[in-house]
Amino acid sequence: MKRSETPNVRRAAACLLALAVLVQPALPPNAEAYVLNRNIAASGSCPVPQRWAATTPGIVDRQWSTSLPTSVITQLTPPETAIQQVDRAIRNSFDVWTSVDAPVGTTLTPASLGALTQTATPNICNFQDGLNSICFNQSHSAFSGGVLAFTIANSYDQIGPAPVPNHPNTTIIGEIVDADIYFRNNSSSITFATREALAANPNAFDLESVLIHELGHFFGFSHSGVMRAMMYPFAGRGIITGGVRCASGSVCDLPLADDDRAGMRVLYPNAANPNIGSISGFILPANPLTLALIPSATAGKPQPARPVTGIFGAHVVAVDAATGAVVAGTMGGWSCTPGQQLPSNFDGYYKIEGLPVNRSYKIFVEPLDSPTTSSDISNALDALCSQNATNDVCTPPTVQTGFTTKIKPN
Repeated sequence: MKRSETPNVRRAAACLLALAVLVQPALPPNAEAYVLNRNIAASGSCPVPQRWAATTPGIVDRQWSTSLPTSVITQLTPPETAIQQVDRAIRNSFDVWTSVDAPVGTTLTPASLGALTQTATPNICNFQDGLNSICFNQSHSAFSGGVLAFTIANSYDQIGPAPVPNHPNTTIIGEIVDADIYFRNNSSSITFATREALAANPNAFDLESVLIHELGHFFGFSHSGVMRAMMYPFAGRGIITGGVRCASGSVCDLPLADDDRAGMRVLYPNAANPNIGSISGFILPANPLTLALIPSATAGKPQPARPVTGIFGAHVVAVDAATGAVVAGTMGGWSCTPGQQLPSNFDGYYKIEGLPVNRSYKIFVEPLDSPTTSSDISNALDALCSQNATNDVCTPPTVQTGFTTKIKPN
């Protein structure tokens, strides 16, 4: 019997947090790396990454509200205006993601982007209007604690007419149809500085780096457990997230870490890109009897519960054997067999793709317990089961953190 599912738009929200310590001073390749947000098709089957139909020219329309709060600091050089500085920061941030591995690149290119427009109208961020907006002066209940900025991205679970206006028909499962970015505007203690003003305002957050992080969510990423990655969920004042800043006016992806780049190759694969290496395996307990103590995944009707047969939620990291540099990390613990009724097997499986070839790697495994935790990737976890809010296929097991690991010698 074929189950009937209600087509829906999946809403995924993610945020960037202030890092307190800095602020105060033969399985199918379905379990890819660099934690990604996902969708399950309305008809069921395996989770797929949320992403834009990037090969469609101009598919990503863009607008931003020039309503700026006092929390955005700019260093003006006449005749330049604050609007020009912020506009340049936005353009630079998009350039970072569309320049990965240039000149070969991914399928997300500058041609994927529509024109960047400005509007003086405040409060333009609306996740149901099909317009992709950036707002610096719009309040939201999600701003609590140390949240600096957050992104709401909506993606569709079937191919056909888009469920929001201002977007063409969807052509892939999991296609993002609307994404909005909000910056915190109502805190006297949180300010953002343009690149030109950052040195003179060491207690401000780098506007451009925060925006690059949020654009990662905009394009389909969840958070990363790799501390150097742009998608790491914490940032500090006056510190440029992710590495060395590109020269002013240049087009490059230097702020990204290898983990971010590898994730882009998975989200927006280009057959001409030579970085196609992959590593896969299973994370299993040394004593299989311990699996009996782990609760099964809670299944939605009419599926039975699926037992957990491996460690779920371990942070699996690929390290360059020659340099010791982290190349990519992922949340391991699941796989999927196309066509099975219950989408995910919680079997300890992991697969890291998009790795540069002709290099040797070591694999390390650690609990996802600090500083990045399961709460930072909750949307990605839910997407392994959920089809929509009213008809979930299952609920994933709890991320397992009570383990230690040892390297097994050859």
